[in-house]
Amino acid sequence: MGSLAKLTHLSLGNLNLCGEIPPSFANLTNLSVLSLPINQLTGPLPAWLGNLTNLEFLDLRFNKLNGPIPPSICNLAALQVLSLGSNHLSGTLPSCLGNLSANLRDLDISNNNLSGMLPDSLPQVCNLVFMQLNGNRLEGKLPRSLANCKNLWALDLANNKINDVLPFWFDSLPLLESLLLSSNNFHGEIPPSFCNLTSLKALLLDKNDLSGTLPPCLANFSEYLVLLNIGQNNLSGMIPQSFSRDCRLKMIRLGENRLEGKLPRTLANCRELEFLDFGNNQINDVFPPWLGALPELKILILRSNQLHGIIKDERKTKSEFPKLQIVDLSLNNFVGELPTQYFHKWKGMKKVKTERLTRYIGARNDSVRTDSYDAYSISLTNKGIVLEYPAILDTFVVLQLSGNNFEGPIPQMIGDLEGLRLLNLSNNNLAGSIPSSLENLSLLESLDLSGNKLSGKIPQELAQLTFLAVFNVSYNNHLSGAIPQGKQFYTFSNDSYVGNPELCGIPLTRQCFSEENTSPSVPDAQEDDDGDDEYSFGWKPVAIGYACGLVFGAVIGSVLVTKKYEWFSKTFGMGQKQHQRRRRRARHIRSTR
Repeated sequence: MGSLAKLTHLSLGNLNLCGEIPPSFANLTNLSVLSLPINQLTGPLPAWLGNLTNLEFLDLRFNKLNGPIPPSICNLAALQVLSLGSNHLSGTLPSCLGNLSANLRDLDISNNNLSGMLPDSLPQVCNLVFMQLNGNRLEGKLPRSLANCKNLWALDLANNKINDVLPFWFDSLPLLESLLLSSNNFHGEIPPSFCNLTSLKALLLDKNDLSGTLPPCLANFSEYLVLLNIGQNNLSGMIPQSFSRDCRLKMIRLGENRLEGKLPRTLANCRELEFLDFGNNQINDVFPPWLGALPELKILILRSNQLHGIIKDERKTKSEFPKLQIVDLSLNNFVGELPTQYFHKWKGMKKVKTERLTRYIGARNDSVRTDSYDAYSISLTNKGIVLEYPAILDTFVVLQLSGNNFEGPIPQMIGDLEGLRLLNLSNNNLAGSIPSSLENLSLLESLDLSGNKLSGKIPQELAQLTFLAVFNVSYNNHLSGAIPQGKQFYTFSNDSYVGNPELCGIPLTRQCFSEENTSPSVPDAQEDDDGDDEYSFGWKPVAIGYACGLVFGAVIGSVLVTKKYEWFSKTFGMGQKQHQRRRRRARHIRSTR
């Protein structure tokens, strides 16, 4: 191919090519387009790339290229697109890189291992439109010369080590639509000049060390704003209260700060809102029933605040929270019974999606013009462990009401929320029995009812929940009877049941006894040891046999289909009943002698 000296376009993307970039390409001096993305190319970036001075488009994204970026790349004065993202490049950014910006429109060196300072050499005439340096280890301060890039649409510096204040000069970028500065070391206050970014569609400042109060204008400074994430900082004060009637926000994330006051009622203007996260703040309010009018709301995170009172459906319309599928109200001060009136209306939790093609919620939002943002992410607490979900499938349904003061029974209608994957009602004051309707939650992966006042038996029907990986009913004190056996219940340890002294059966050491023989008597044990009963045998062999059966059942339980398992249970269950009848008959014969 190196002999094709007149070749101007070479595009070989997504062909699983491997090895180094062929040295013969150095002879293709007329190339204006060299596109080799999404392959398995290895080795360093060759220095001879700088000799292809006619190149306007160089795309080597999503390969395995390593080593430094050669300074010779700065010889490509005609270059308009330079895409080196998602490789293993290391070293520092060449200081001469800024000299390319007179013609360069798209610069993507994201998701590599680059370190050092950002180059502060952008010229007075800067035509950059997209600048993506996210996912490296770049540090230092933002170059003041970025203010020269008047055509900049997207600036993505997320996931670096930049240590700076948010500069006042951002408002000199009038066309800026996407500003992504997440996961850095930005500190200080958010300057009011941010409210002059009237073209902004995405503002992501989360996971920094920002402090002070939120500028009141953040609620309505851009009629185009779709994504707003300033979570996981040290912000304090009130939440802006004046979301405009033209609100187009799809995501608002202000969680994990120290914000206080009440939830802004003007959020009801954000009719396109899908994701609302005010969790881990100091908000003092009641449950916001007026959010039920938002037709697109799918994720509601209000955990760990000072919310209080009874959760009431004050609107009393037929459609409330019609698409809601993830609710986290844990660690608040709610009282009263569980909000059964909402269980009737949460249609998004009742649907079990059967489509083969699943999607991520918020995936590839058109308002974000970089690869740093893919979809909504979330963190949920499950059995004391915080689990990070970098993306959320549209089939993921969660109800977290733990750590409140709910009382009364768990309603049978909770079994109508058939899409649930995670259900956490722990650490409340719930009483009564565990509803057997939970067996309808066929997709349930985690069920936590611990730390309540539940009583009665654990329904055997729960053994039908074949996806159940976490089960916890500990510290209810009043649960009794046999622990369900079979399928997933073979996998749960003692920790799932501690604090319930009346429970019995595997995995606990406390054995269950039949109603006819609630405690083993000494004469029966002696009869067995003497061998007078041909149908009896010692307790130790029973224990050994049962334990072996448990291991065998636990292994085959994951591979046998339901029908085979039912046959297995019926066959061995019938044998046990026959043995009991024979044993009673033998005792009757001895007693009549």
